[in-house]
Amino acid sequence: MRDNKHRLDVVQAMCRYCEEKQCDGSVGYGSHPDTDGHVTLDAMVMDGPGVRVGSVGALYGVRNAIGVARAVMEHTRHSLLVGSGAKRFARMMGFEKKSTETSASTGQFLDWMDKRCQPNFYINMQGNAQQWSCGPYTPNQPSANSLEQILSIVATDLTVAEDKPEETRDVAVSGHDTIAAITLDAEGHLACATTTNGPGHKVAGRVGDSPIAGSGCYVEEGAGGAGATGDGDVMLRFLPSFHAVQLMKHGASPTEACEQALKKIGHVYPDFSGGMVCVNKQGEIGAASHNMNFQYTTATLGDEDPTVVHVPNLLSAMELLEAH
Repeated sequence: MRDNKHRLDVVQAMCRYCEEKQCDGSVGYGSHPDTDGHVTLDAMVMDGPGVRVGSVGALYGVRNAIGVARAVMEHTRHSLLVGSGAKRFARMMGFEKKSTETSASTGQFLDWMDKRCQPNFYINMQGNAQQWSCGPYTPNQPSANSLEQILSIVATDLTVAEDKPEETRDVAVSGHDTIAAITLDAEGHLACATTTNGPGHKVAGRVGDSPIAGSGCYVEEGAGGAGATGDGDVMLRFLPSFHAVQLMKHGASPTEACEQALKKIGHVYPDFSGGMVCVNKQGEIGAASHNMNFQYTTATLGDEDPTVVHVPNLLSAMELLEAH
């Protein structure tokens, strides 16, 4: 912000950079096609003063998702536009019409089809067909009186980590699964933004946590800001960024807020992967990760270069404490 840029311009520029550079293949066009072979984008921008939000979900045919999200905030009374409607709005706002698919994303989709559409995000289909073939699938239909079947479905969704192979997702230096950016300006005002193309082979039409205020990121004047990345379908159920900001509002340090927000999710879904960054109103920064190798970058006025910070895995830290 050394060039007197507005806080929204800063978070938008950070997200736009990664959209153009296709950071880690998980942001921007040309990667992570859905089950129809389309690449769709989710993005959000939030401004602390006035609690203003603009976001897009399942956007296609326009590559500047973060720009469209800001246009939603500044030129509509809505907070979220999705799919074809978001695309038409983007064109009306003058954004360039450009395919979000490339030969690389088409290759990813065809390779997935050749592997019988494995892996995918479907569950509870007849004969477990989602595990060995491409769709369309037929859903299981438990009878109204079949409590055992219903409990079986619930148990499948809540299987604890001990019953599954241990998984840790590496996040490359070039980017995270979702880019979340937070700024605190000289006047103490906050803004945040997110952008992502979501997980590869997601069910067509899926919108993740990134464009949802309180999940992908959240800021509150006089309290702080938070941003999250990881298993968005799980994290969305807990609004971790909102939760972390409320914890800071009531006295928690940024690190404590991030850790507690992730632990709340881990209590229900112990094998989920996620990482968070939190900034309080004083500009202090903290972070935490759960079952995930995670890092974030910081920069303040006067810094020659940004600083990359590696965050210890919260699960590993807990295991060390238990060992002693």
